[in-house]
Amino acid sequence: MSAATGDAAVPPGSAPRPPRPSRPAQPAFGWLVRSRWWIAWNTITRGARWRRLTYAIVLGGLVVIGAAAAVMGGFATWFLRDFTARDLTPEQIALGIDARAATDVILATSLSGAMLLVVMVGFTVALASLYLARDLDMLLVSPVSRRAVFASKLLGGILPGFALVGILTVLPLIGHGIANDYGMAYWSALVVAMLLLPILPTAFGAVAVVLIVRRMPAHRLGEIVGLIVVAMTMAIVLLLGSANRLQETMNFREILDYLGRVRHPYSPAEWLTRFVAAAGRHDVRTALTWLLINVGVSIAALVPLYLVSDRLYQDGWIRMQSANLRKSIRRGILWWQRPERAADLGRPSGVLAWLSPPVVAVVRKDARLLPRDLTNSAQILSPLAFGVFFIVQQILYPLRIGGGDSGTAFTQPVLTMFAAFVASGVAAMVFSRVALTGLSVEGKHFWIIQSSPISPRQLVLAKFVVALLPYGVLSGALIVLFEGARLIRTAVDAQLSLTAALGLVDVPILLYAWFVSIVVGAGVVAVSLAIGTARPNLKWDSPHEMMTPDVGCLSIIFYGLYAVIALFALAVPGAISRFPTLEHVWLYWLAGLTIGLGTTAAVVGGSLWLAAHEVPHIDG
Repeated sequence: MSAATGDAAVPPGSAPRPPRPSRPAQPAFGWLVRSRWWIAWNTITRGARWRRLTYAIVLGGLVVIGAAAAVMGGFATWFLRDFTARDLTPEQIALGIDARAATDVILATSLSGAMLLVVMVGFTVALASLYLARDLDMLLVSPVSRRAVFASKLLGGILPGFALVGILTVLPLIGHGIANDYGMAYWSALVVAMLLLPILPTAFGAVAVVLIVRRMPAHRLGEIVGLIVVAMTMAIVLLLGSANRLQETMNFREILDYLGRVRHPYSPAEWLTRFVAAAGRHDVRTALTWLLINVGVSIAALVPLYLVSDRLYQDGWIRMQSANLRKSIRRGILWWQRPERAADLGRPSGVLAWLSPPVVAVVRKDARLLPRDLTNSAQILSPLAFGVFFIVQQILYPLRIGGGDSGTAFTQPVLTMFAAFVASGVAAMVFSRVALTGLSVEGKHFWIIQSSPISPRQLVLAKFVVALLPYGVLSGALIVLFEGARLIRTAVDAQLSLTAALGLVDVPILLYAWFVSIVVGAGVVAVSLAIGTARPNLKWDSPHEMMTPDVGCLSIIFYGLYAVIALFALAVPGAISRFPTLEHVWLYWLAGLTIGLGTTAAVVGGSLWLAAHEVPHIDG
């Protein structure tokens, strides 16, 4: 008997054949990236018809916004160039001084804004992609290079967000290039600049995340996120808080000089600006110089990223998983958080005394789970920054209506209603996501809830309460802080005593503003919960995949329409309630409360009914 292959086929006494060279294995990084994007492509092309229709609507909206941005960029460039050219003397024109150089402020502002946005989201996206993805426990123990996993996860996390930022950045610069009659060199340089722009902030954020996770306990990352909130808020205040300086400028030239301050010589965005501008004006030597500087900086930023992407990354991930396990089995402060009292988790008490035990159990489960989800902390950075910005802005540059340092008595309710508007917007941006992902956050463990003794109505009510209760707390706190900031500035400007300053507080209007915010919040949360329940995503790997772009856009459209109607109907009577010359104020109150509360009751009732109807059809 002879063998077809192997050593048995080799004649006795002869040397064995060398093994046939195997085909080189496919690079792990390319395989991971290609697999991820094939999944995304199939989700779009083979998904439900409603999902493809939603993507088409969103794409159409982006096209309209992009066209408007390109037209505005071209018009602004033409206006600046024409304004500068009129000030040029014949001698300057004879020397070849180009008026297009004055329009570089548009290029610098666009690139600086894009880089600022990438810096703001770089840390949180790196944290969610590199440490919170659910498939990391499988990828990091598989025979795949750790660097390949690191690079593919980071690229997959940063690319979708930067694609949107890049589109919104490039479109005004397209109009800028057309208005300046730039050639192919400008367009090529712009493409290179957009490819280089995200490298430095992304590398900085990823390296910072790896080093922080490696040295800091997992439960301390929330404090790091808090520091980012403070730093980002202060940056916004410093950049936008001096808007009164623009109000004090007397001519357009001073405004241009003020805007030109964004062009700092040590800013990476300024280096990209000089490269693109020089290429557009065919200054080859200057363009090549700044291109080499930008490429060198990008390569230098990738070196530490490469060094931390192997063992340091894996050690930090193992450390985080161990810390999360210790935290999950640690005894809680509240009595219902202790393992031996787990049976009391559903016992109604306190503000939850009016709810049934299954609803209370789900509420307390989410109340303990959501604060530990660092992705939720990452998602509230920007909305909270806007809220804190308005509060600090009110102290530094107060908004007043009427004469004097404190305005007039009948205009104060207008500012209080404005505080309700700001608080409702900030709280809606934060907790609409909590409602949208109320069921998606359960992920592949949703079957546990499906097999639990809880009805769909009870589950929907629990998710509604989980989002609405903190919504009310946050909106009330923002209203009080906003009014407190305005009161402090009024007392300082008018040199009032503490007693006199407190006498300016209109408590009924303040409570009504909070009532308006809570009512609007109930509708926003209900609409978001209904959309998230009708189209949940239980098969996510990274937390930022829980909410798909189409669902997010639909929620903004629907709860935005409702919020405009309800907020306007409820806020107008309170804002004009102190107008002395207005007659029959009670008619405004009757109409406003009828429209606002009636719309909210219909929206909340219909949304919760729809969500409860969809829960049994979810395939967990």
